[in-house]
Amino acid sequence: MEKTNLILIAGALVLAASASVAFKESLDIKNLQREKLSLEQEKVSYEQKIREIKQENSSINSKIAELNKEIERISHDKDETEKSLNQQKENLEHKYGTIVKERDELVAKIKEKPTPQTDDGYWASILKSKADLEIQLEKLRFQLKETKVTKEQVEREKTNSDTEIQSLSTSGQQLEQEISYNQKMIDTLAAELTFEKNARRQSQDAIKSLKSENFLLKRQLKNLSDQKTNVDKKLLKAEADRATLERRFNEMGIFLEDRLAGISGLKQELGEISGGSSSAASKKETSIQLPPIIVQSLNNEDLPSGKTTKESFGKVVTINKENNFVVIDSGSREGINSGRFFKVERDGQEIGEIEVIEVRSDISACDIKKEIYPIEVGDRIIR
Repeated sequence: MEKTNLILIAGALVLAASASVAFKESLDIKNLQREKLSLEQEKVSYEQKIREIKQENSSINSKIAELNKEIERISHDKDETEKSLNQQKENLEHKYGTIVKERDELVAKIKEKPTPQTDDGYWASILKSKADLEIQLEKLRFQLKETKVTKEQVEREKTNSDTEIQSLSTSGQQLEQEISYNQKMIDTLAAELTFEKNARRQSQDAIKSLKSENFLLKRQLKNLSDQKTNVDKKLLKAEADRATLERRFNEMGIFLEDRLAGISGLKQELGEISGGSSSAASKKETSIQLPPIIVQSLNNEDLPSGKTTKESFGKVVTINKENNFVVIDSGSREGINSGRFFKVERDGQEIGEIEVIEVRSDISACDIKKEIYPIEVGDRIIR
């Protein structure tokens, strides 16, 4: 009974543990599925960011190309303007030098001692030449001033161009830094996507493993349930058998007590007839108390020393067909113990097999295990 209770308790504990593990695995699977959904959403978001960054990089690269072209154009225009201005300056300086030289030559001629001439035409031509030279000189001075102003304007434009080029270069460097940053972001997002992909694959593997373990646990749980059902059936059967045995033991106890009372009465009557000593022995036998009912394990033990295989251990004195047992006229005095098996013989032929289930000093109750022919009162009991 205790063993059955322990089996039931162990089965209940195993079932509880299996249910707990199955519930935990179910929660783990749900958590993994939620994490998988979250990772997929983050993956979509990262892919969208990568597309936006690539578009932004493409736009920035286009702007950088346009800025480089603009810088090249401005640099070319600046070089061409400088060349043109330098050429104009050189030409004007050459003209100015030529005119100054002519003027100096004319002044030198004038300062030279002139030949005495009274011709007004000569002086008129000299004055005219002087006036022409002064006019040309003024024109050259004006052109030189215009050239200086133009040069200053060109220099200012050059400074502005240099500033603009420097600003464009700075913008280009910033754009390159931004491109580098965007490239790093793309690499980081790609690494994160790879990590998420690996995590997703690991999650899928974990889900498959958990499903396999869950399937095994369910199968084990089913086996345990079947075992529990079988144990419950066996327990019910054992309880029924125990109730039946208790009822039979009670009936056999009552029957044996009645038989002992009858045997004691017979012995008392025989004692009164045979004398006082026999009467005392009879009284002693009637005062024997019945020991408690003991059911031992059903095994064959060796017979007491001196008993041979065909030696008779008594005979059948009573048969109870309703409860399937017989009473023999041998007991503990003859060395009979509970759990022993005996054969029933009639006229030298085996007709059945019995098992001792309860022992008294002079009689024993035996369960009928096999009947080749119906057992009758007076049949011999042998080993």
